[in-house]
Amino acid sequence: MLFLQIILVVAFFGLASCGRLDTNYIPSNPDHHVASKNPLNDVPILRLDNNNDGETYNYALETGDGISAQEQGDATGDGTKAQGGFSYTAPDGQVIRVQYVAGPDGFQAQGDHLPVAPEIPEEIRKAVEQNLADEARGVVDDGQYRPEASPSEKYGAAAVVKNQYVPAQTGYKGY
Repeated sequence: MLFLQIILVVAFFGLASCGRLDTNYIPSNPDHHVASKNPLNDVPILRLDNNNDGETYNYALETGDGISAQEQGDATGDGTKAQGGFSYTAPDGQVIRVQYVAGPDGFQAQGDHLPVAPEIPEEIRKAVEQNLADEARGVVDDGQYRPEASPSEKYGAAAVVKNQYVPAQTGYKGY
């Protein structure tokens, strides 16, 4: 009997807490609050072309506030490929234009406002070339410690110099 009373009390408080209405309810009818209507939300679509036959597609869009976009692509061969672009006017007045291609190599965008990566420093470029040349010769060091591998197994026979003594330099002060 006590168990039934506990269940009824929990159910009562559960229903009571769910029944409270939110005081910030905004009705779905946008004409209800005429004062909150924003004319910038009513942008006409000037042009909309859309063609899709299941394998190839293209579309073009222009709006009354200067936004335009177009894209064409296909889903034949080795995955979906697309190319297109869009433009709009930023709040600061700058016209933003982006052209792009997308496919097996990923999404690649171009635009005057997009940041460009700096050139690779010469030292890093040389190191990458050396690593690729070493890999082509079979010399691969992935940075893992392998106590069972001898230096010639780990770095290749050409990389191991055996029994070479380098005498200490006289007058060397260490700095």
